Amino acid sequence: MTGQIFIEANDVELFGLPSGATHLYLVFRDNNGEEYVIRSGPERPYLPWFGDMKVETNIPIVDSADDRDGDTPAERLSTPLDFPGLTDDQAWAIMVKYARMIDRVDNGYEVFGENSNAFIGAMLAAAGGDPSAMLPTGVSRGEALGIANYRDIMNDVPPPADGIVRGTSGADRINGIQIDEVIAVGAGNDIVHGGRGDDRINGGADSDWL
Repeated sequence: MTGQIFIEANDVELFGLPSGATHLYLVFRDNNGEEYVIRSGPERPYLPWFGDMKVETNIPIVDSADDRDGDTPAERLSTPLDFPGLTDDQAWAIMVKYARMIDRVDNGYEVFGENSNAFIGAMLAAAGGDPSAMLPTGVSRGEALGIANYRDIMNDVPPPADGIVRGTSGADRINGIQIDEVIAVGAGNDIVHGGRGDDRINGGADSDWL
């Protein structure tokens, strides 16, 4: 079930007024046309100078803060991305894994530093992309404020080497997502639901339900 990854853009408003800056987010569209989002933003949208980074990982777009609200993908400057050497499913698996890692450490949100665009840049770089060359068509680096700070996030939280979902030595419950993914369970008595993709699941030494 190979899907496709897009980068999209939304105008940033402060107190209801346009700021001139652009917010970036990623969309995965599967073969059924269903869309999922990876994005981040301030914990308190109306007080972006305070709090942690709020991360959304593989959230259906209708449940995301970046729901298009009636806009078309074209109106959000939706631009397909390519990751040489990886399928889009493999690239998405890496980014989902990395987004969850960042979410777990409660990174602080910085309006002019480690912001939502720096987060997206880190996602792209983790999958082997060049963030400055993967902006939505029509968006400049100046408009994508913070994109150049993606390395700061990667220094804080180094990216994973791959997108493989790995279990622990305990009894894990692992739920796959809508992509073709690789799941390697650990030594415990695990329960694994592979999701809708064409998955490869490697069982462990104990009694596993796959």
